[in-house]
Amino acid sequence: MSGQAKRRGAETEIWAVEQAWVHLRDAEHIRKAGENDRGDFYVALPGGLVVVQSKAVRKISLHQVLKEAGKQATNFGEYRNVETPRSAVLVRPNGLGRARIDEWPLVQTYGQFLEGD
Repeated sequence: MSGQAKRRGAETEIWAVEQAWVHLRDAEHIRKAGENDRGDFYVALPGGLVVVQSKAVRKISLHQVLKEAGKQATNFGEYRNVETPRSAVLVRPNGLGRARIDEWPLVQTYGQFLEGD
């Protein structure tokens, strides 16, 4: 991964957490844990905790990243000894920076959508 790609990824995570704070939501970065990764950050919503995997890439396989996000949410729940939280993937489209963060798509499975409050 190039330095620019790492920077975009880090910015994406930081901006997303800061935007959650602007909306008065509890949100926090999650420490990297290698193959036992527990997501990039979480946001506490009225319907419960959501572990979010962020992606700042040109091409994405939704099925693969949703599967990865689900596994990371499971790891998060096991690590914190809590029920597995919902998961989602935040996608930073090419060309949309911090000023347009509210336009970035958030993706989850239909089952997760129906479970949310």
